[in-house]
Amino acid sequence: MSTAKALSAFATAAAWRVTRSARLGASLAGIAAGSDEDASTVAGMFLTRAGARAVPVVRDAVAAGAVDLVGVLVSIGSDDAHQALVDLAAGARPGVAAAATEGLERLERIRRHTE
Repeated sequence: MSTAKALSAFATAAAWRVTRSARLGASLAGIAAGSDEDASTVAGMFLTRAGARAVPVVRDAVAAGAVDLVGVLVSIGSDDAHQALVDLAAGARPGVAAAATEGLERLERIRRHTE
């Protein structure tokens, strides 16, 4: 991971946590969906740790085509994340709907296993 990309992920996450800016949240989701695997992982961890606050940001990114972020919704695992996956699975974009359906299946397996 390049130092600049790592710093960008950390700085963006810190600023988003403090300001709750939709623009910064979208930027963090963009880093999470990006091609730098390490920066993507760091940003995804920040989004997952943010929990319910990250659900709208991640939902919007997935709806826009960042289907790799379905795993973040699964990892959050809240009722809001579940509903976001349901909504995305019912959407008109086939790639997004397929990824969300797979995410729902994973989340249901996790929920069954932890009960």
